[in-house]
Amino acid sequence: MANGKYKTEKSCASNSERRRPNTNEKVSSIAPGAIVSVSLVRMSPDLSYAKVYLSAFPLTDKEAFLKAVSIKSAEIRNELGKLVRHQLRIVPELSFYTDDSVDYAENIERLLKGDDPSILD
Repeated sequence: MANGKYKTEKSCASNSERRRPNTNEKVSSIAPGAIVSVSLVRMSPDLSYAKVYLSAFPLTDKEAFLKAVSIKSAEIRNELGKLVRHQLRIVPELSFYTDDSVDYAENIERLLKGDDPSILD
């Protein structure tokens, strides 16, 4: 198939690499030095709204993190739309929240171990 009718694997790979967004660069601009993951997504029954719970480690300022994610919300929704355009009729509106379940579990573990001096008073 050397007549130029079919693309080689090398050229196909380079085209897909050029089109694919670099997710690591986008996350690092929102939370530099943090590991961010989506821990839970709750969808409305009509799939038009999504509550996205994010977990970030290490996270020093939750409010600043949520503000940075909210600023990038339209860009995130646009990227999501590109990924699911053939699966969903509408791209849901995204609301972001921090997932504090890890902090909650650590607090319970600390209380059960008796490491919290405030409960001894």
